[in-house]
Amino acid sequence: MDFKIFTVLVLIAGTYAGPVKQNLKSNLLGQTSCAKQCTAKSKFGYQDGQLYEFSYEAETKTGVHGASDEQAGLKIVTTAEIEVLSKCELSLQLRNTAVYGSDPNIQSRFIQDSQTGEFKSELEQYPLRFSFQDGIIEELCPTLEESSWSLNVKRGILSAFQNSMDSFDRDQNLVETDVIGKCRTDYKISQTGWRSQTVKKSKDMISCTERHGYESSIKSSLYNVPANVRSLPLLKSTHECDQEISADGHIQNVECHEMHIFRPFSKGNSGAMTEVTQKLKFVSKKAGGATRMAEVPRRADILFEHSMGEKEETSNKKAAEDKLRELCSSTEQGIQSNTPRLFSELVYLMKKLNANAMDALYKEVKKASFCPKNAEKVKKFYLDAIPMVGTGAAIRQITQLILNKDITGKFADAWLTSITFIQHPTKDMISELAKLLNTADASRVLLSLSTLTASYCKLNPGCDSEREVIAVLDKLQTNLGMDCSGADKSLTLLTLRAIGNIEQSQRFVPTLENCFGNKQNPTEIRVAAVEAYRKMSCGADRNNLMALYRNNNEDSEIRVMAYLQVMKCPSDNVIQQVKDTLQAEEVNQVGSFVWTHLTNLMETSSPLKQSLKAILEDHDLPKKFDLDQRKFSRNYDWSYFSESMNAGGSIESNLVWSTESFLPRSGMANLTVDMFGRSVNLLEVGGRMEGLDYLLESYFGPSGSLNDGTISPGQNNHGDLKMKKLNKIDDAFNKKVQELKGAMYIRVFGNEIIYQNLDGQSNKPNGKGFNILEMFMELKKDHDISYTKSSMFLDSSVIVPTVIGLPLNLTINGTATVNFNAKGKMDLGKPSKVILIEGELAPSGAVEFSTVMSVDAFVTKSGMKMTSTLHTSTAFSGKVEIKEKDDITLQFNVPQQKSEILSVQSSFFTIHKDQERKQKMIANKEIKRDFCSGYTMGRVTGLELCGKLSYVNASELPNAPYFPLTGPVNLVLEVEKRDTHTGYRFQLKKINNRKQVNFKVFYDTPGGKIERATGFELDVNKRNLVNNKNMKKVSGIATVDDTSEYRLVGEIPIEDKKNVIKYKPKLEIMYPDRDPITIIGNAEYQKRKSLTSNLQIIGVQKNPITLESVIKYTDKMKGISFRFVHEKTKMYTAEVMVRTDIKKTRWLLKPKVDIKTPTTHFGPLCNLMWDLKGVRARYKGKANFRGPKCNMRMRLNIDKRAKMIQTTLKADYNFAKYIKNAKDNFQFISKVINKSTKTYKNVNLKTNFKSGRFADYNNQLVVNMDHRFNKLGDLEVVFDYGKNFLDKQLNKKKIAFQASAKYSAKKNFETANVQYNVTMKYPAMGFSTLVVGKHFHTKKNVKSFFSVQYDNKKQLEFGIKFSDETKNSPNTLEKWL
Repeated sequence: MDFKIFTVLVLIAGTYAGPVKQNLKSNLLGQTSCAKQCTAKSKFGYQDGQLYEFSYEAETKTGVHGASDEQAGLKIVTTAEIEVLSKCELSLQLRNTAVYGSDPNIQSRFIQDSQTGEFKSELEQYPLRFSFQDGIIEELCPTLEESSWSLNVKRGILSAFQNSMDSFDRDQNLVETDVIGKCRTDYKISQTGWRSQTVKKSKDMISCTERHGYESSIKSSLYNVPANVRSLPLLKSTHECDQEISADGHIQNVECHEMHIFRPFSKGNSGAMTEVTQKLKFVSKKAGGATRMAEVPRRADILFEHSMGEKEETSNKKAAEDKLRELCSSTEQGIQSNTPRLFSELVYLMKKLNANAMDALYKEVKKASFCPKNAEKVKKFYLDAIPMVGTGAAIRQITQLILNKDITGKFADAWLTSITFIQHPTKDMISELAKLLNTADASRVLLSLSTLTASYCKLNPGCDSEREVIAVLDKLQTNLGMDCSGADKSLTLLTLRAIGNIEQSQRFVPTLENCFGNKQNPTEIRVAAVEAYRKMSCGADRNNLMALYRNNNEDSEIRVMAYLQVMKCPSDNVIQQVKDTLQAEEVNQVGSFVWTHLTNLMETSSPLKQSLKAILEDHDLPKKFDLDQRKFSRNYDWSYFSESMNAGGSIESNLVWSTESFLPRSGMANLTVDMFGRSVNLLEVGGRMEGLDYLLESYFGPSGSLNDGTISPGQNNHGDLKMKKLNKIDDAFNKKVQELKGAMYIRVFGNEIIYQNLDGQSNKPNGKGFNILEMFMELKKDHDISYTKSSMFLDSSVIVPTVIGLPLNLTINGTATVNFNAKGKMDLGKPSKVILIEGELAPSGAVEFSTVMSVDAFVTKSGMKMTSTLHTSTAFSGKVEIKEKDDITLQFNVPQQKSEILSVQSSFFTIHKDQERKQKMIANKEIKRDFCSGYTMGRVTGLELCGKLSYVNASELPNAPYFPLTGPVNLVLEVEKRDTHTGYRFQLKKINNRKQVNFKVFYDTPGGKIERATGFELDVNKRNLVNNKNMKKVSGIATVDDTSEYRLVGEIPIEDKKNVIKYKPKLEIMYPDRDPITIIGNAEYQKRKSLTSNLQIIGVQKNPITLESVIKYTDKMKGISFRFVHEKTKMYTAEVMVRTDIKKTRWLLKPKVDIKTPTTHFGPLCNLMWDLKGVRARYKGKANFRGPKCNMRMRLNIDKRAKMIQTTLKADYNFAKYIKNAKDNFQFISKVINKSTKTYKNVNLKTNFKSGRFADYNNQLVVNMDHRFNKLGDLEVVFDYGKNFLDKQLNKKKIAFQASAKYSAKKNFETANVQYNVTMKYPAMGFSTLVVGKHFHTKKNVKSFFSVQYDNKKQLEFGIKFSDETKNSPNTLEKWL
């Protein structure tokens, strides 16, 4: 064991040493006493037999602080009676309880909730005994009947009553456990008086563990690393309490305050926030005796209990019916912006229905009279909602509909896949779904049922003894038989995959061993049997898997899979066997995979693999299997993890070849994310393939039919071709040909949810040929398509306990609905003569995101809600007619007067129990923008595009949050008809014969009030065409609307002389009543050197338009320059060029980028030089930017030598005319000198930063490091900062760290002697610390001593001495070290 771990354990043991317990009387121990022990500490003075009465008040407020004054809140008022049964056992009884909610109309006022009687009854019904260890609430002993939410409220009261300090005479920092979690807590004595003293308690909320709860389909694994961030930093939370403690040792008054700010879009203390206050005040003391010491029914801790799963059914069928009728009426004309919200509300209503109510509701929906005008769409809404419900009643209905064949095919598959994401399954769900195991749908349900069973067993560890789970496992066992050699191979494969989803599957080990041990089984069966171990606990016997891996006669794919399953449970013995096998490995495919897998493990950052990495650290691996990754099996792994952020991720992939194939046999890729103590296996995709190499060889091999790019006559049938070639290979090599077969799988959150087996037989022709005539006849018919799909694609909650024991819920819901109506036909009966295509499309859709921050008090709740909605609804129709290929008519119609291209809207609400009230946000900063495309577009097209935008711009308000929490947003883009036209008609016609080429284009808007008919005709006489080596020429006439005639003449003379080609293009356009437009130019191409071009456009405006460009590509210059002039004073230039000077001893590069406009100039330039002798390399760069009223310059120099590298960066900028005081010049200089040799390490670093504007941030860093192996090591770090950072006398802003050590070690540190000292100084804070120590260890002895001197005088000393005097095991300490 690492010596550091050993030292920590000894110190921990010393910390807890001493008499901390004393025995209670026998009648207070055992089953009748809640306290299992009693501490000897006595900082509190509660008297036995006395009852202490407290008034208690808890209040919450939730709103958008900084953007709205409106808030929603809750208040709980009660009397807490705490009776002292003994020194360490107390009892809590609540009386006079009431719950209040904020008035929706006057939100500053609280009104008593209508269900306060139910709330009062639940809280006051049962007393709560608890173990009280001198201020620490160690354990609770509630009754069996006490509900979770009631117990949580009492946990909140006891958390206020708790004080974990050792004594009241000094401050203390410790980890405290209460209702909000295990958190780093700071106790400070703030005031001490004659009658009482006040203690301030504050918690570091980001350090809390065992705090959050999650309502999500995401499944994760826990990990533990030493990090400051231990919980999800979604909230910025603070927790402070003032506890007033009387002189006689009891709580007098407690006031606690919590703030929870949603971090995204918050600014300071502004944003979505919940504020919690808690008050506990002592009222009186009197004689007790009401609570008896009865038998303890159960025990619990003070941590918040997250109660998940289905809640009590509270709604009726009528509410769901009404919601469906609302969907019916609102979606007759398509999907509306509120459709996702209505669908989401339907899902939540259905979650509260029992099985009978759901059956009755489905019968109603099926009736034609339920929604006569929109029946199919409403039925689809209901069917889409069922798999989103995730209750036992929904599972029962899914099962019944599949059994009755009401739902089949892909729709049934989608339903069953959705079941795998149910968050809190029950036994009833398992038994309902298991009914499908004895039907034709057995193979379809196996993966879903196994995942559901696995999820249930994760929440209920003793599930393998429950009847419903046993029935599922028995059925899986029956499917496998004795050794997986049954006739139904597909069912066997799916059963094995299903077993791999279940952790409680050790009972299958003997059968699985028979399955992978039977060499008569197909390879995919044997591989699946091995992979079925993937979730089994390490208690499952894996010895036969190890033997399978070590068997060189087995297929390499099977051996690799066996190795991976063995490594799920590593140990020193397992690693040694793997290492021995690797040393003697003869199969390169296996050796290459194992070697890459082990080397990747030794370098991984994944927190879940650190224990395995630690085992491998002391093992050396042979490098003979570092083989070509293009030919050999490998494991690929990339991982990153930041301990400071407690977050990271990894991507792992396996590629496995078989010795019988030159192509990979199987592969997989896995993505895992690690965040804040939870590891989420997001996605794994994999598959395997056999026989592909034979198929490829039959096509593309030396004798393959496609080797010469053609198919031989008589082999146009792919099935015949494949079998003939495979049989040919079979005859030539006397080897059994493998048919093409394969499989693929998808795993989400570690559970396999999709497995598709691709059997070669299914690809064989069925004897019925393809008839193209039948296809054309089918396309001529009218086809109507209507598709509607609704989905709640996101429904997750994070539950954060508050100090008052009520949960703060952060919920996000995403719902989408799409509708697609289409109608059309295609006539291809005579494609050489006429092709006709016509159709109509009407797509519409909406998406809504809803985020809620709320506090739940079981009978009521309060909070805030933000919704964001996106909606679109359009419709159009069209017709395409093609006659004899050269006459094309396109007709495009817009049937709707107004089409909503896009609508985006956000709204804010306060939640008061069942009411949602629209929240008033910042009003005086609202920005509104309206725009339309204008007259021209309306006249040309008959359409007008308009948009409206409104939002709140609170950027100038210092206490406002960031957008979008500033207020509602509204964006609308619409297209509206501004004419009576029915659509648009385009016609294109071409005539091409020996004499001429004629093009005709026609455009019109039939039915419009405005005449838009426009035609264009181009006629080119082929006699006027010139196309030879030295001249290209064309001329023609274009006619517009049969009235205006345009003449075009274009020519390009070409002059080709040796290495120079010259072009002189000219284009002249003549049209009525205007001067002609002339385009003339020159282009010169020098082969392998340059291309120069010049173009002038004359006649478009008063001055000619000039475009010039130069492209150079020579040995010394490469690049392009460009110049554009459209007025005498307006010129734009750009140049990108690299000058090169390459010699034997050096390379010099001078890249240049220069851009100029009439108002701006940007011209960076840099020099790069490499010394090919390896002595020196210099890099120089500069950049200039000059714009309107602003400029910036930058210079960079890098000088790299053999043992030194120096960097200098200088820059200045001036943006003062845009931003006040934005003007500065600064420089940064760094220098690194490395004088290291093979036996001596010496590195010096010096950096210097200086700014004129930000002088407080000026600094200098100096680092010196020396190390001589097995002799000494020195490290010195000095950091000076501030305005006077270079003045050694005036500057006190300095941080200095110095460490030195002398040491000697032998045999990989089996024996070591170390002397060290560390000095840390921070004069500005008066901080100075010196640590001096010595350490010595051998195989038998450990001596370690160090002292810490701080505040110049105070000193602490620590020491440890250990000697191993064991005779029979002389290497005990050696093993630890």
